[in-house]
Amino acid sequence: MKPLSLFTISVFLLLSGFACAPLEPIRPIANGFHHALPHDQAPLVVWGDHSSAVDTATTWLLKRGYRVVEQAKLNEVFREQKITFTHTDEDTGRLLQVGKLLGANQVIFLDTDFLQHLADDTYSNAYVGRANSYALYDIGVSVRGIDIESEEIQWTGTATYSGGISNPQEGLGHLTRSALAKAWE
Repeated sequence: MKPLSLFTISVFLLLSGFACAPLEPIRPIANGFHHALPHDQAPLVVWGDHSSAVDTATTWLLKRGYRVVEQAKLNEVFREQKITFTHTDEDTGRLLQVGKLLGANQVIFLDTDFLQHLADDTYSNAYVGRANSYALYDIGVSVRGIDIESEEIQWTGTATYSGGISNPQEGLGHLTRSALAKAWE
């Protein structure tokens, strides 16, 4: 039997679907505005529905020289004030009240959206058969800064991907930074 040449193997791989063009990275779509950013003397309260987004936003703010109230301190005030959350719009008022007690300038709210769906490789041939299904996530981040005194939105930003991604934790961090950057530009 004659050994296969490199050319023959390359053509086989190309025709069988194993040689793929590199995928373009999925870039975030971001939007935002601001009319007043926080001043750097007063601390900020960061609150969100996903710890990874809160941690990313906290780090982003600290890198820019802002002071951020530690989550443990927030929890301590919640216990002392006997504040419980109802997952309604009343929670916003409670957080602004806590921010005022702590001398904060703004409360920064982060909301995340996750939608998981299964995707298939649509490729199949006589040699390999159908590929496996895998999970993709459509995710988005919305962030807004509310002034403690006026209770007005001072700035807001959103970021989402145009398509599903396979690593939602990494994507969530990237979208959080993108939403913040777009709001503050």
